[in-house]
Amino acid sequence: MNKKLLVTLTAIVALALPSYAEKADKEGKKDRHGGTVKSVSAESHTLTVARGKKDKSETYKVAKDVDLSKVKVGDLVQLKVSDANVVEAITPAKKKDK
Repeated sequence: MNKKLLVTLTAIVALALPSYAEKADKEGKKDRHGGTVKSVSAESHTLTVARGKKDKSETYKVAKDVDLSKVKVGDLVQLKVSDANVVEAITPAKKKDK
């Protein structure tokens, strides 16, 4: 009986492990970032965004096909960032109600 239980538990773990690994991988990806625009450079295609209470700034490279002409300093934005840390899309973000 112990062998049957061991085989059953091993099978359950083996079947659940790939699903868990995929979920953990998706959680590890940070493809959405947002914050307040601190600087925009259309020439070098970069964007600096501050987020959080401590205004932690981060500078991103922006894809060539993304239009930076409508992005201004002080705008609250949501960024779609690729795995290579390149901004693929910029959308206006709504302020959270307190």
